[in-house]
Amino acid sequence: LYLELINLPLNMSIKGGVFFPEFGLLNRHHTHALPQFDRPRASVNYFGLDGFNGMGVSVNFLLPTLLFSDASSLDIATVNIFDNYSYYSDKSVNLAYVGHFKNYYDLSDAAYLEYTLSAMAGRNDLINDNNTYTGSFGLHYKWQPPEIAKYKSLDIKAELLYGYTETDEGIVRSKGFYSLFHRKLNTRLWVGGRVGYSEIPVDNSQYEWDYTFNVDFWQSEFVFYRLQYQYNDRNISSLPENGEIYRSNHTLVFQFSWAMGPHKHDAY
Repeated sequence: LYLELINLPLNMSIKGGVFFPEFGLLNRHHTHALPQFDRPRASVNYFGLDGFNGMGVSVNFLLPTLLFSDASSLDIATVNIFDNYSYYSDKSVNLAYVGHFKNYYDLSDAAYLEYTLSAMAGRNDLINDNNTYTGSFGLHYKWQPPEIAKYKSLDIKAELLYGYTETDEGIVRSKGFYSLFHRKLNTRLWVGGRVGYSEIPVDNSQYEWDYTFNVDFWQSEFVFYRLQYQYNDRNISSLPENGEIYRSNHTLVFQFSWAMGPHKHDAY
């Protein structure tokens, strides 16, 4: 729930309330609007199952075009974050600072490419005044010919994440990535897939791979059914929240999603 003021001087807009900040390619999307049932494990291991959000304020600037782009933007946010894997505190206020830069390129009437650079800084100070810094580089390609957009499209995303976490034992540097696609075959049928790798931000000797394939059937613009298979290949002896071995597993998920009324998760 947030209030946004647009078309302000200096090509600026301001948002205040509870929202998902711009970070990487997927954080601003609500979970049901993702191209797969869940978020990539790289995102989950850094920020939790639902990404990260909180009460805060953000300022967005539409910049002069840079590096031959068709559009450039910069988003800066301060958010009070709770219950997050990388950013946590026993204090009532735990502010994180987020920056997000995006360059957009029209490749043709049917396709575009954009890249994003994101950074986030905040506390993880349950015991000592430690900090966590996370960076991201993302690429997004979309093909959707105007004359057949109802029947054909292709969406490809790839993102690399890097974490720098201060712990009582020293600095932990971690990394993760994912690559996914979502392909529209006809009016109702889509297929998708994803592969990713992630290290645990507080212990980079522990890691996991995830492999996903999904088939979607869209009954209408507002209702879809999804069948998804996922295999997680893990080398994780313990996680901070439970201290138990986190084993490799196979998962089969059936998802049913419907929407009523406007539900804007994306920026247009």
